[in-house]
Amino acid sequence: MNNENSKVQLNEKVSFLKVLGTKEIFALSLGIGSCSSTWGSALIGVGEYGSSFLLATIVAAVLYLLIASNYAELASSFPKSASIQTYVEKAFNPTMGKVGAIVFTLCFLIGGSGEVIFASHILSAGFPNIPWQVWAVAMTTVFGLIINLIGISKVGDWANYLVYFIIAVALLVTFQGLTGIAIVEPDMSRLTSIFESFDTMGFFSAFLLAMWMYAGFEVVCPLAEECKKPEKDLPIGMFSAIGVMGGLKILFTIGSLVLVSPHLLVGENSFSALGNAMLGKTGIYIMMLFVLTACCATVLSNSSATSRMLYGMSRGSQNLMPKALDYLHPKFRTPWKTQFLYWALMNTLILGFGQSMTFLMLVGSFVWIVQYVLILITNLVVRKKHPNLERPYKVPGPFKRSPIITWIALIGILIFLTLSVVPPIGDPQILYVGGTALVIVIAYAVIQQKVHNKKEIGK
Repeated sequence: MNNENSKVQLNEKVSFLKVLGTKEIFALSLGIGSCSSTWGSALIGVGEYGSSFLLATIVAAVLYLLIASNYAELASSFPKSASIQTYVEKAFNPTMGKVGAIVFTLCFLIGGSGEVIFASHILSAGFPNIPWQVWAVAMTTVFGLIINLIGISKVGDWANYLVYFIIAVALLVTFQGLTGIAIVEPDMSRLTSIFESFDTMGFFSAFLLAMWMYAGFEVVCPLAEECKKPEKDLPIGMFSAIGVMGGLKILFTIGSLVLVSPHLLVGENSFSALGNAMLGKTGIYIMMLFVLTACCATVLSNSSATSRMLYGMSRGSQNLMPKALDYLHPKFRTPWKTQFLYWALMNTLILGFGQSMTFLMLVGSFVWIVQYVLILITNLVVRKKHPNLERPYKVPGPFKRSPIITWIALIGILIFLTLSVVPPIGDPQILYVGGTALVIVIAYAVIQQKVHNKKEIGK
């Protein structure tokens, strides 16, 4: 009994370390937004839609900056690892808070698993002797588990290293395309042709693809409890990441387009074709390493934030996850139990749906959009219900109780949500599959809350 008590007391003394600064938040936010599937989508976008995609990328970036401003306000006002559960519960009730928590977790679990599958298949095609499953498990184990287990400062360091390489390769593609220092002579006439081919329908179709370029920037919100200055680190880090993501991908796609014909950019071997045009066989290896690095950066950020989200969901009287998961390692100050749990969940999805990446992406994209709608409505409600709440960072602009920026972002994301599910641009299948997932989530949250209420009454 004494040993058990001492363990409990030890665990109660363990808390997160506030070691993350703006640079680390930027790297982690950029890392998940720079996943290999977004670079692949960028190649598809410019190859299929040309200038319509480039304009859509800029418009999407502006919309995401507005959304990020709302995340920054809520995360700095409630700097907790439970993140979205805390915000939504404050605005509505514990049941809705649990819905928000599961929606957030599903976004990153499903989206992250789809990203690993995408990258693993590309890497396996480049190195046929290594099965895609080996690539997948290796990335999730090294970057999703091991580095996350040994401390958030290590996560921040590795995020910086990976992001530096991603930026370097993106700029290399741009440089070689625009200077002509490549094996294949750049065709500058393609730039003229894409800017002459803009059309409105193409813009709206491309917008769906452009929105994927930035999804996941909010991954850093559950890390607010470990930020030195959340009111500064979160907004600056997220805003900078979105701006750099947009700028890099525009440059990257322009450099790619002049090196590789549009129909090859849309194909399955777009990365190999681009690498070959740059530097031949060496270029192919560079692009394979680029895919590997981009995926590892995503897995690193994804696992660090979502394991903390699961940990936060196990704390407090309204815990959504079992209290047995409420554990921080006394030396490394990391939630080991939820990190192992998330690693197991991710690999189960990856290995179970390895041939159905499109299915995962459809569900993940829909749930992600719903999360953005929920967070924007949450901030509007919190502003109205708690006008005197201390807000270290505030969404800029007039109308204290109903900020215009939040309304613009909400209307914009609702338009995007409609476009994504309504033909001829959208696919109703997204609504059917994503809607079913949300019904299951809501049902679980309601049942779990009812069970919790009965236990409270029983006491």
